[in-house]
Amino acid sequence: KVGSKEYKISSMALDIIRTIRRSMMNRDFAVLHGRSDYVFPSSAKQSKTPHIVDIRTTWKKLLKDCRIPYLALKQCRHSFATKLLRTSRNIKVVQEQLGHERIDTTLKYAKIVGLDVEDALDKFSDSVEVNEAENNVVQLKLKTD
Repeated sequence: KVGSKEYKISSMALDIIRTIRRSMMNRDFAVLHGRSDYVFPSSAKQSKTPHIVDIRTTWKKLLKDCRIPYLALKQCRHSFATKLLRTSRNIKVVQEQLGHERIDTTLKYAKIVGLDVEDALDKFSDSVEVNEAENNVVQLKLKTD
């Protein structure tokens, strides 16, 4: 929340940022000249800083430009965290990407939905072999690949 942080991003995200930058440089070259070190430079000629400092105003403008009536920025972060957890299946990866110091904070973002539980149970069931033994005893054996 305070200070700068470094985050790893995917190659697709980097391509998107590069495309945005090229578009901005083509459109606002005179304003952006000398400010190319920033991913999201300020486009205001009389800006006190060379980069965007008010994400809320910028987000509202972006939504308006894209004709999206409303989308909470916080919801985008939550969706990112949930999708990252579903694909990585690793809460520590999500914690690192969100910049959380405590895992408890990350767990609030990463809610497991019913389909994830069913999918996990099905995968577990596929990895177990069930054998009936004598006297109504069931033996479970993990399958090996």
